[in-house]
Amino acid sequence: AEFIPLAEDTGVINELTLWVVETACQQIEVLIKEGYKQHNVSVNISGRDISEDNFLPSVKEIVSRYDFPLNNLTFELTESVMVNDFLHLSHSMEQLSEMGIQVAIDDYGTGYSSLSYLKSYPVKKLKIDKSFVDGLGNNAEDQAIVVAIIGIAKGLGFKTVAEGVETTEQWQFL
Repeated sequence: AEFIPLAEDTGVINELTLWVVETACQQIEVLIKEGYKQHNVSVNISGRDISEDNFLPSVKEIVSRYDFPLNNLTFELTESVMVNDFLHLSHSMEQLSEMGIQVAIDDYGTGYSSLSYLKSYPVKKLKIDKSFVDGLGNNAEDQAIVVAIIGIAKGLGFKTVAEGVETTEQWQFL
């Protein structure tokens, strides 16, 4: 809650994110060499990252140094990123998808949750926020929201990830 805003405010978030992308690529390559070919590594991307002109060229340069299918890498963007600059974000997400990098909406349902984003952006995965998962089994509203998000994702052919599953009851519900 404190680190990322501080990194954004001081201007080091882009450098930090590119380091994380580099590390993720290294780790994916190691996983594949060890026989774990289906593992996916996700990297959270901030709105500041996407808005930087050097972000996409830097990502392209980093991934070019590694030998793995790029669909083993997912960039996760929170919904709040979606409202800043639609055209620039749409273009950036399209380029990432064309490279083969998967794009996911993180913490779906906690921000602006416009359904138009789901058809406007090249998204293939929704991540249900832990705050909704926590209420599974004891909160009818959270259950209804989770069922709705899963239904939308299935209808659109998206993968769905539920964050923070901690109990058997939550697992069984999902």
